[in-house]
Amino acid sequence: MSASEEAKWACDPDISFNYLGQFDQDLEHSALRISPLSTGEAISGRRQRASALECNGMIA
Repeated sequence: MSASEEAKWACDPDISFNYLGQFDQDLEHSALRISPLSTGEAISGRRQRASALECNGMIA
């Protein structure tokens, strides 16, 4: 592996993106429903962040 390839994989990004997928067709055809119940905390308050900014997204 060249030095430039090693540098590319050695970076430590400050932003994390997590695309969860597209759910609009599943919702239209009743394969899934949005729950009226609270989900509670998505992540433990004791968890240490991997990035300064974390973005999760989905199409519904």
